[in-house]
Amino acid sequence: MAHAVATGLVALALAHAAPSKPDIVFIVADDLGFNEVGYRNSSRGLMTPFLDDLAFSGVVLENYYVQPICSPTRSALMTGRYPVHLGTQANVIYWDTPWGIDLKEKFIPQIAKE
Repeated sequence: MAHAVATGLVALALAHAAPSKPDIVFIVADDLGFNEVGYRNSSRGLMTPFLDDLAFSGVVLENYYVQPICSPTRSALMTGRYPVHLGTQANVIYWDTPWGIDLKEKFIPQIAKE
């Protein structure tokens, strides 16, 4: 099902795009709180004008969930699958880690090409 969600997101982006290839930008920030960007809470004095412009001119995801560490979050985002199905649910994948996501998995760029 998660793969279908990722495929659906890509299909939605392609359907609303001009005939040329769409520009898709994902911003993933580790340890960023809900009210730690200007467009969410300007009363805190946090000034994030570029993020605010992107939010007001693009799509803001309101209901989403992340994992407590970066590798599970990123692997889920890039594949559309739950980290437990990828083996990334408990560890960070460092540059020298001798394992990673199975090479048979499809990532968003591969799905978008289809």
